[in-house]
Amino acid sequence: LIYLPGLLWLPSAGSAWLDVWLACCLFAASWCLSVLLNSVESARAEIYPFKDERVTVAAMTKFVGVFSSATGLLPQFVLWAVFSFLARSGVS
Repeated sequence: LIYLPGLLWLPSAGSAWLDVWLACCLFAASWCLSVLLNSVESARAEIYPFKDERVTVAAMTKFVGVFSSATGLLPQFVLWAVFSFLARSGVS
């Protein structure tokens, strides 16, 4: 959806339509993300009615989030440091 203006037309230099389109797409994406996170947080209280269960699940969610962020950032740091064909093929 974000790439749609580039496929349909090329705005002229100095045109603000592409910036407006990007802002609208980012606004819609951030709204969808906030709705998703709110629904997950509200469902957690229904799925795990006891406080001890919710604390355990929240802690595991944080550990998994840190691990997945580190897993995603490590190849990016490698590519920033070593930008060779071997490094790019190994990361992909």
